[in-house]
Amino acid sequence: AGVQFNALMFVGILHANTMQSFVARERTVFYREKAANMYNPWFMNLAVGVTEIPYVAFNTFIFTNIFYWMVGLKADAGVFFFWYLVFYLWISFQVYWGYFLGIALPTAEIATAVAGGTSSIFSLLCGFMIAREQIPWYWRWLHYADPLAYAFQCVESTQFYCAAAPSTTECPTIELQQPDGTSVTIAQWTYMQQTFNLVYRDRWAYIGILLAFTR
Repeated sequence: AGVQFNALMFVGILHANTMQSFVARERTVFYREKAANMYNPWFMNLAVGVTEIPYVAFNTFIFTNIFYWMVGLKADAGVFFFWYLVFYLWISFQVYWGYFLGIALPTAEIATAVAGGTSSIFSLLCGFMIAREQIPWYWRWLHYADPLAYAFQCVESTQFYCAAAPSTTECPTIELQQPDGTSVTIAQWTYMQQTFNLVYRDRWAYIGILLAFTR
């Protein structure tokens, strides 16, 4: 669980911060061209959004091919491409979020600081560090507004799902140490469900939510 969370979190932060320097370089040109009525700002934003699609698709595909097999994730073509889709949507959100902060805030330094702050909130409330049910009720709305929560749900549920759970004979298992020194063997999927509140059947709904965040 941790290695997938780290991949989502740190690669996302890298892409969001990369956009700050890009926007800082383009800001002067944008103001000059806007003052001269050369083009509508909406078209510039549209152009940036469209041109990032192939770059992010290629970049995330290369990373997924290296990372996925290197850490030994599930050797299944359908799960692999689903993982890639989730990763692509999450990185796309981070790129567009970084771009938005870069144009909405007065300086690149402030935009970078805010991007770092929001990334901390994303990671804290996505359900990995603190399970959803353990988040105080007055902060839980932030969990549902957190795009990383849906990406995390998707990648973890598809990796650990076992239709035969809680059977320990047909599913991969994990051994848990008890306070009295004994151990209990349970299915990995059962443990992940109980620990992280994973819901496998909602994975495509989460994909739709991630898609909405990128738009």
